[in-house]
Amino acid sequence: MDRNAYMTYLETQLERLTSACMTVQGYGERMDQMSSQITSVEERIVNLTRLIKLLQTTSETQEQESQKIRDNFGLVNGRLCELDRRMADTERGQVLQRIVRRKVRGAT
Repeated sequence: MDRNAYMTYLETQLERLTSACMTVQGYGERMDQMSSQITSVEERIVNLTRLIKLLQTTSETQEQESQKIRDNFGLVNGRLCELDRRMADTERGQVLQRIVRRKVRGAT
């Protein structure tokens, strides 16, 4: 093998090696980009998880408050019904008192 052929062979091998290195470097850059994107997606997932937990807590709190309001409304409604009953009893009592007074006056 002569020296020029050997030099040509070595140059070809060097070009292949350089091309392979550049390809590997391109893959490395892509891997770095993908790693950065994965980190960004992971951060979004963490933030969404926090948001979901916050929304669940808020929803539970609102449900508890709504239940308290319904309970209080039931109590107030019960008291109003009791007052209505008492007022009706009082009105009936007053009517009966008038009737009795009239009869007592009429009897005397």
